[in-house]
Amino acid sequence: GGPAPYGYRLKKTVVNGQKHTVLEQDPAEAAVVRQFFEWYLEPGGTVYKILKKADKENIVTRKGKPWTSRVVSDILSKAVYAPNTMDVYNFYEEQGVKLRISPDQCDGKQSVNLFGKRDRGSKHPKRSRPASEMTFAIALHSPIIDSDTFLRVQQKKKTTLSTTPRTGTSRTTILSGLVRCGSCGRAMSPSGSNRGVR
Repeated sequence: GGPAPYGYRLKKTVVNGQKHTVLEQDPAEAAVVRQFFEWYLEPGGTVYKILKKADKENIVTRKGKPWTSRVVSDILSKAVYAPNTMDVYNFYEEQGVKLRISPDQCDGKQSVNLFGKRDRGSKHPKRSRPASEMTFAIALHSPIIDSDTFLRVQQKKKTTLSTTPRTGTSRTTILSGLVRCGSCGRAMSPSGSNRGVR
């Protein structure tokens, strides 16, 4: 249940005599999704720069509001936009995700999806579950992003995450090496305290 992911709209259909609700691409929204992926892969492309460009070009959310970094980052990570290729299959297999798809089903003609990514019953429903608790399967809709673009974005996001220090954890400050202990004379360095540098 719930609304369709950004880039798609819900469509009623019949498959093998059974009624289903499937995803159908929304041309305008799908174009925005592709644009976000392209902007992110530009030299120096970041989620922040996507927000700035979207604001400049008056690209807003489905509700007509400005984009947020969390929502844009989520779009860049959504498996729902990717095709069922072997490269995408291998990527999620390496993450330790449960697979409900076999390699011979990876023809690139359909899309995929991750199920169980959010724990709606937890105190933090917006946080992702561990990969081992998610399930990877084929979906009936058509992909918006090609395999190469999708995987390049995932790799860049992973690299950025591993090299960007968290707030308060940077080892370099203006006073690094300049402040010395009054007792022993040794150079003092900052600690990662939430209350600031000590």
